Amino acid sequence: MAALSAGLALGAVLLSGCAGSGDGQAGAVTQTSASQAPSPAPQAPSSASNTPVTQTSEASVTPSKGPGKPPKKAVADPIAPPYQPAIRNGVTPTPSIIAKRQPFTSPVTYPDHVGVRILHVSQGVSSGQGVGEFPGQPVTTLKMRFTNGSSKTIPLDQVVVTVVYGPDRRLAAPVYLDGSQDFGAIVKPGGSATANYSFSIPSGDLDDVTMYVDFDGLHGAATFHGKIG
Repeated sequence: MAALSAGLALGAVLLSGCAGSGDGQAGAVTQTSASQAPSPAPQAPSSASNTPVTQTSEASVTPSKGPGKPPKKAVADPIAPPYQPAIRNGVTPTPSIIAKRQPFTSPVTYPDHVGVRILHVSQGVSSGQGVGEFPGQPVTTLKMRFTNGSSKTIPLDQVVVTVVYGPDRRLAAPVYLDGSQDFGAIVKPGGSATANYSFSIPSGDLDDVTMYVDFDGLHGAATFHGKIG
């Protein structure tokens, strides 16, 4: 089962996100788009635990209309501790296959030819009115593709996606939309899988974002850093 995508690996699940202790949200999506890569929920908690769990609620997203001052959150997103790999099934991993960090516009490629790529990024704002929601809150949605060029089958049923932003390194809260899709697949050699993850990242911090995609205990998390959106 796929994990949340938004928080850092700490011993609790965030972004997994998929990938903060903000307010999670869920609902329909109508967004403006911005392609980011050459061609890159609700996520249910799993036994992978490396991110803080966020509150879930229903939300909808409307297109961004240019610069503006979004409403303040009731509680600031927490500051992220140093990243740690996700603990799965009670086992602390020791990743041995590592890939270089890349900007959001480039794929992360491992020595065994496994890769993670950002296919598309779209920006919007929340228009939900439910309890715990913040209408006008920014929402960043990322479509990702995982490719398995290795000789082994790779399970993607406990993916943890964590997003950190700004100079203070705060954890972005995952946002759960109708279009959200976890990887949740078993990828055979030569196969691929796609997923959609959404987070609330302040518009003023979109040029300083780090995302960790932790998909198993053998590979180090695929890491993207820099400007997004």
